[in-house]
Amino acid sequence: MVRAAEASSELYEADERKTGAASLDKALDLWLNILRNPGRPLRQIASELCIPDSTVYRFVSVFESRDLLCRISRGNYAAGIAVTKALRLSDLDSLFMALSRPLLENLSRQLDRTVHLGVLHDAMVTYLIKEAPEGSDLFTREGMQLEGYCTGIGKVLLGSLEDDELAEYFKNDEFVALTRNTVTDPDRIRDDLELTRARGFALDQGEVADDLFCVAVPILDANGKAVAAISAAGRNVSCEDPKILSGLRQTAATIEDRLRACRIS
Repeated sequence: MVRAAEASSELYEADERKTGAASLDKALDLWLNILRNPGRPLRQIASELCIPDSTVYRFVSVFESRDLLCRISRGNYAAGIAVTKALRLSDLDSLFMALSRPLLENLSRQLDRTVHLGVLHDAMVTYLIKEAPEGSDLFTREGMQLEGYCTGIGKVLLGSLEDDELAEYFKNDEFVALTRNTVTDPDRIRDDLELTRARGFALDQGEVADDLFCVAVPILDANGKAVAAISAAGRNVSCEDPKILSGLRQTAATIEDRLRACRIS
């Protein structure tokens, strides 16, 4: 009888291990698919993996509680801050993109302007997102880098640097005129950055290309420092319309809320 009970117990434990391993395997399949497809509807991923909805949301709840997933919008998830911290900068950029792209798509349609999201890498602006109206021929592209001192996004991000960081920037950089409107005098650039910081937005008025005009606003962390910026740009059109600035600020505020929800700021 004792041996039978022991055998039964061993079989039960073996079944438990198999069941637990199978459940973990499904959970990891789900998580990895979400990481590979940030922003893709959860129901689509779950359907392809043949995982019931109730099981999916149970798994996702655990991943979200451990910061392994971040909710972008209803039914849409991306890598959480625990993942981005582990994998550092490039994946933090990926999370910015996943959180922000749908909002910038809507903003581009709303404003009929090309909109960008950019960050500062090694004193250069890196464009992570570009969303443009149909037919736009703006030369910018995702992954492209431009100088900070003459771009709207760059001015916002440079203006948020600490004094010692800004001093280092001016010490190491050369300021080249890209157009007749490009400001290259360091003192005038400093004045422009101070104005940008005070009013909360930056203007590029034909400073990168003669016919290109844009306005940019910051995306702030919990300490009020700009960690990214978004801009609206167009050829031979004014970007100083209050509606454009308002749309940018509303979108930036929504992105900030999403970053805080993912415990990034």
